[in-house]
Amino acid sequence: MNNLKTSGVFVLFLSIVLLTIGCNQSTDDDVDTESQTSATLNLRIRAANSNTSSSNANLLNQFDLKPLSSEASSDNDEFRPDYIASGPPEGFQLTIHKIALENENSSYTAFESDTGATISITNSLVDLSDLLQNLEITSDISGDESSDEAVFSIPAGTYSQLSITYKKAALIKGCVSANFRDESLYPGIHTYCTQADHSPFEGNTADNDDFEDKEPEWMQFDIHMQYDGGIPALGGNPEDQFEIKYSIPSALNLSEGDSTTITMVLDINRLLRYNNDGRSDQIRGYTFFFDSTFSNSVYVFLGSPGGIYGYYFVTGACVNASTIPSNHECTDNPFTVALWNTIIVDSSGDVLLSSYMPDDDDTLTVVKGSTNNVTGDFITQNEDGTINIKFVGNAAGVDQEGTIFNFPSDFSQTQVGGEIEGVYFEGLQDSYGLINVERKL
Repeated sequence: MNNLKTSGVFVLFLSIVLLTIGCNQSTDDDVDTESQTSATLNLRIRAANSNTSSSNANLLNQFDLKPLSSEASSDNDEFRPDYIASGPPEGFQLTIHKIALENENSSYTAFESDTGATISITNSLVDLSDLLQNLEITSDISGDESSDEAVFSIPAGTYSQLSITYKKAALIKGCVSANFRDESLYPGIHTYCTQADHSPFEGNTADNDDFEDKEPEWMQFDIHMQYDGGIPALGGNPEDQFEIKYSIPSALNLSEGDSTTITMVLDINRLLRYNNDGRSDQIRGYTFFFDSTFSNSVYVFLGSPGGIYGYYFVTGACVNASTIPSNHECTDNPFTVALWNTIIVDSSGDVLLSSYMPDDDDTLTVVKGSTNNVTGDFITQNEDGTINIKFVGNAAGVDQEGTIFNFPSDFSQTQVGGEIEGVYFEGLQDSYGLINVERKL
């Protein structure tokens, strides 16, 4: 199988390559089969390589970031959370029960299993063997670096979305660390690790001593967590299943002789999150690992990825602003926002996707979302060679649009570890601010 090593930052690519052929095949009852040709579907999953040095530490503690400006709050020199630590897991096992391609009138089930098939990332290696065996199709998983793929037929036609049914309980393993604010009930640097006996499905029975400075263990992890008044609802049935429908930005029209690729990206850079109950105005009396990002961490687009870049953002944001100064510098009690930015380009260097995943879960994390739901073009070229990138995120239950300004269009010109100057944003909830940017991937 294709073992692509990563270290600390994971992005999982699931590429569905569709090539039509001229033969008639039987299909599901809900697909119109009259005079319909078939297509070949190759299912590929890859992991992106990372140049970060850490294996599982929270990325926000690795960076030596400069102040936003001489006038900005000193809190902006380093993002220090109140009570939530986040980062990538050391291992992650996701169970898929069904994969289908759909349009308004029909659907085609490419894969379905009552027991499910598992995609695993363990010790930075991607393991597809269970998924491939469940597909019951001969596939080359010999370790050749080209790709792992499973091949089966689909009907030609038009498809507008990819539907995937997941198991509610994944397995996860890892640790997260953070340097919590002095105002936190647990200030300073703390490290919390997953424990098998204290999963979110066990309810509100754990405290920090159960997780702190332990060896990480595989733990059941709720990737479809429900919320009650903004508070994660612990417990639930780990065997439950849930479906997510991913819109394909441009309708996929398959006719005989065509060849097209759909890419699904699973970005788990901030998937593992821990609440240490350190916020004095929201004491719950228990602590827990939780998920709030999975449903917003999977992106679907047409085309094959040609490259991936990762950046760490820290900004001091002004929110609910009536006016925005021309220099976009927030000097009036800036609110610190820290996040991870993933940019994926095609073989020509054109941007396929830019996503923004905050470290914290506060509603004032005003830079979050992705380019997936932007109406029209999301890239604007500037005369100086930089680009502006539009994104859509959800704030207070409403989808809103924001823009990252003056980002370099040549992503390779900044080396890993290098900083990018002159970037600023206008974001959700009428926000703005300068952004410290460091390339990490």
